[in-house]
This record gives sequence, C-alpha cells and structure tokens, in this order.
Amino acid sequence: MAETRSPFSNPEDIPDRGHFGLAMEPVRLIGMTLLKIAGWRVEGYLPPVRKLVIIGGPHTSNWDFILLVLFALYFRTPTNWIGKDALFKPPLGWIMRRLGGIAVDRSRKSDTVSQVVDVINARDDLVLVVTPEGTRGRVEKWKSGFYWIAHGADIPITIFFADYKRRVCGFGPVVEPTGDYESDVQVLKDFMKTITPRHPDRLAKTPASSTTEPGPHEHD
Repeated sequence: MAETRSPFSNPEDIPDRGHFGLAMEPVRLIGMTLLKIAGWRVEGYLPPVRKLVIIGGPHTSNWDFILLVLFALYFRTPTNWIGKDALFKPPLGWIMRRLGGIAVDRSRKSDTVSQVVDVINARDDLVLVVTPEGTRGRVEKWKSGFYWIAHGADIPITIFFADYKRRVCGFGPVVEPTGDYESDVQVLKDFMKTITPRHPDRLAKTPASSTTEPGPHEHD
C-alpha cells in the first residue's frame, strides 16, 4: 500500500512502522492470512501520526473488534484502550498494560478525560481505540469522551469501519477537533451512514446526535 503524507504532522514526525517489532511479524502474517482467506480487503489509510484517536463504528458485533485488531496489525500499529483501574491490579495488571490498557479511576467520573489526556501527553506514541456507541445494541446518542480526549491532547480522530456487505475494512475521514463537537463529529457520523454493519437492525433509527451541548469533562 502506498505511503501518504498527513496534514497533521511534519515528515520528520511520521513514525517508523518498521519498529513494530520482529516478534510481532509472525502474528501479523497469520492475521493477514486469515483476512485474505475470509475475503476481506483494505480501504483507506491510517494517518501517519504518532498520536491518534480511532473510533470504531458502526459497532453491532464482537467481530468488529477482532477485525480492528487484525487491521492494526496490518498497519503495524500497537493500539491502546481504556479500562477501570481494578483491571490493572496484581497479579494480572501487567498483562492488561502489555495489551495496551490505560487505567482510569472511574470514581473520578468527571475527570476521566483529563486522566487519559495526561497519559497521552506523557508518551511519544499512542493510538487510542474508543467505541463512541458504547454498546453493540441500538443507541441514539454517542458518548463524547473520545472527542474531548482528542481535543484536550490536540490529536486527530479517524474512524475504523467494517463494511460487511462489501467485505471491506479500513479507515475513513480524519478530523482535527476544533472544539465544535457537533460540527466535527458530524463528518464521522455522515461517513458511518455509508457503512453496512454485521447487524443493520441494531442501528439507531435516527442519526446519533447529542441532545445537549457536551463539555470537555463529559466522560465515557
């Protein structure tokens, strides 16, 4: 796949995917083989930036997450996810971190966004995966935490999609958050409407939208 430049980074800031790690290459090869056998192909590009928020959607099946992991392998991109701090306690906490987990204190509900922003700012590279729908079921409103995390950390957002009708997976438009939640996120929602999920009957009857003006401290 041809390399592309991103409007959100200078050429010298583009990470070298070759540092993905030799130990992961056999895993990547197995993943790519499975995708090919299943008839899936790639569409779109992963922005070549060091820090990024990826939202997944439409989310109607557990297979969506599996496909996302496989395509992250395709692009040699380790991903991170958010989990409550109880998951990161001994004896298995180190495994959760190794798998890309970011611990947050859920008792500080109004502070979840700032906790994650602090982690992003402290690292040189971080790709955070969030599902704004929050469930595989029918939803009418997105959770906006992913947006305010990206806005607070000043990093772009893109959308990972799995179109089960066309057997195509990949990445859609890239949005640089300006602070205008409704306007910025509408670009992602409009793109999502063009995608056929595994279970179309679980989609909301009307486009997902916020009924109130979200703020930077709203949490997922």
